[in-house]
Amino acid sequence: MVTESPVELEAQDGHELSGVFIAPDAPRGGLLISAATGYPKEFYRRLAAYAADRGYTCLIYDYRGVNTGNDDALDGFKADVEDWGRLDFAAALSALAIKVKDKPIVTLGHSVGGHLIGFADNYARACGHIHVSVGSGYWGHHKWPMPLLGLLLWWGYGPIALATKNYLPAGGLWSGCALPRGAFEQWRRWSNNSRYFRDDLETRLRPHHFEDVTAPIRSFVFSDDPIANPRTARVILDAYPRAETDMRLIKPADFGLKKIGHDGAFRARSQAVWDAILDEADALIA
Repeated sequence: MVTESPVELEAQDGHELSGVFIAPDAPRGGLLISAATGYPKEFYRRLAAYAADRGYTCLIYDYRGVNTGNDDALDGFKADVEDWGRLDFAAALSALAIKVKDKPIVTLGHSVGGHLIGFADNYARACGHIHVSVGSGYWGHHKWPMPLLGLLLWWGYGPIALATKNYLPAGGLWSGCALPRGAFEQWRRWSNNSRYFRDDLETRLRPHHFEDVTAPIRSFVFSDDPIANPRTARVILDAYPRAETDMRLIKPADFGLKKIGHDGAFRARSQAVWDAILDEADALIA
């Protein structure tokens, strides 16, 4: 029997985050699902429920400033991607650890969700990590037409939105949830550098724990994903130099699918992909 329980997570700075536990009666491990930029936690509910059927207590949650239900409240709201890692990811990992007690935990990060592990001071609570469509945001390494769309977002639509709204609203060239100004500006700066955030990790983002992470990382990359590809995925994996990493390049046809793209792995049609992902989770907790 699987149950869903809403939960308010409290980050180290006191900020409250919205989350949902999706759990079986007798879990054998925990699965922390961290969203891509601008994706609401509800997007991952189907996968979480499926994983719960396979014995995982899952936690889905929203980063600060995302999926708030009141976009105008983001005017002047201060949050960036670093906060999502140091404060929000860390709070979610701690909450899941309390929930599953001494059972093993695997993290599953979609896109930016795989960038956050090394920011969290409690990173060692997870015994392994799964990346799904995780790659650097550098526009020059993306597939057409993403480079053009990225440049228009970074230097056209985005600046106009910041000047008029003081945050990045949903709509126009941005199909995700509204984003705080700081998150957008930090993401834009990194995405205009071929090393993405690697230069900042060596300077302004210290202290962090990217060099300390030793738990294995399994990276799923899809051949029709315009953003995460072997080149961009390697940039992120190399940010964890002590972790044993493995990248798996998948064609949609491998799972009987016509397309997967950047977010299709989490859609209902992709249950076969879910089995492959959860098989890796099983191996990591074994």
